[in-house]
Amino acid sequence: MSCNVPYPPVAPSIERPILKTKDSSVALLVAIAYFGAGADTVAFSLPFGQLKLAAGIFICMYFLLGKYIYYTKTELLCAAGVIGACLVSTFFSINVPRSIAYTLLLAFNIFCVASIGRALFSLSPKGFKAGLILCARLQILMGVCLAVLGLQDRVSIFFYEPSYWAIALTPYLYFTAKKHISLSWPDWVLIFTALLLTKSANLVLLVVIAIVVSHLSSFSLKSILRMAVFLAITLGFLCFYAHVSDDLIAITVRRILESDSILQQCLERGGTRYPRMMVALDVFKNNLIHGIGPGTFFSFDKTEAILNSYPAFFPRHNIEQSPAINIFVEMGAEGGIIFLSAFVYYLYRGLMSKNSDSTYRYVMLVMILGLLFEASIQRTYFWVLLGAASFMSSGAQAANHSLQLNGEGISLKELYLKLRAFFPRAKSA
Repeated sequence: MSCNVPYPPVAPSIERPILKTKDSSVALLVAIAYFGAGADTVAFSLPFGQLKLAAGIFICMYFLLGKYIYYTKTELLCAAGVIGACLVSTFFSINVPRSIAYTLLLAFNIFCVASIGRALFSLSPKGFKAGLILCARLQILMGVCLAVLGLQDRVSIFFYEPSYWAIALTPYLYFTAKKHISLSWPDWVLIFTALLLTKSANLVLLVVIAIVVSHLSSFSLKSILRMAVFLAITLGFLCFYAHVSDDLIAITVRRILESDSILQQCLERGGTRYPRMMVALDVFKNNLIHGIGPGTFFSFDKTEAILNSYPAFFPRHNIEQSPAINIFVEMGAEGGIIFLSAFVYYLYRGLMSKNSDSTYRYVMLVMILGLLFEASIQRTYFWVLLGAASFMSSGAQAANHSLQLNGEGISLKELYLKLRAFFPRAKSA
């Protein structure tokens, strides 16, 4: 006689993202690299000058990850175009040594920093994302500690200023906006904390851009409705905050809401950004072909450009020794149409390569939109993300159609033979 006793119901298993050992190792390396990339103010004094923490970290990682680093033919050709355009502009530079240093730093970012970002992403996309999120969370918690100890008023950690930190938080903002609110609310709390710490209007703008881009990237009625809800909640919260607080963000929002001209109020809140962009445009128009020289806008005599293009309605500021605003306008002013075109083509070919990850394509879009209100493409974190988003190859392509350097090093003769095999001479007819 059998006795059928029903088994107790088994609770459905909940799948949670578990990082494997390889993913965890990549996440740790990415967190270290991205944290170091933002350490603008940390440098070591050496006999030949100062070495930034970021440069030291990426040089070490280049040798550590040597066998995973590769360059596609398209990337090398596009990079050669960018560096070549930089050198052409350097020939006409008002400060040749500074332009040469700028060109060398750009080459370092392209061939070292970006390639490390690509190598880490190729090893583990999941670990790469986890590392970026870990880094952002640690930065915000560190910012809280600095604020509590009274060491920084507007917290920027090791960045030059809070708006630079806001740009570096772009991937974290995008990943958080992409997730459902029931899963992402702890990260939204951290983002709000970052807003309180930095008091940065740039961070507010990037939050809005990240919400819009993350929902429009999967264009559907549901995503549009979610975006509308997110934006409504964000706007409602900002309005509420403007009435209960008196810090820089609250004052900015209150002035915009009470202003007769919202556009002019936004321009004025940007400080000297708008007049600096107009002055840079004037310099670009007057040096259209080759520019004034890479990296020289800061020291360039802008007296005539200021007289010609400073907005009449805008409060007067001394911007004589200020960098340009908007990375594309800055590149045009410093390197002319040749450098600007070469860089835009490099971006296009890299981000639109068929094996590139669409998520990081959108992350780069958000960051580039943020950099329309900032200066300089020589930001290490920009190149880390660009490396992960551009010129990707599948495993077979990486082996057969790219130049790879193994971890054991390569002699000059071996490098020459690799390059000859990589770019075979055209056969005569």
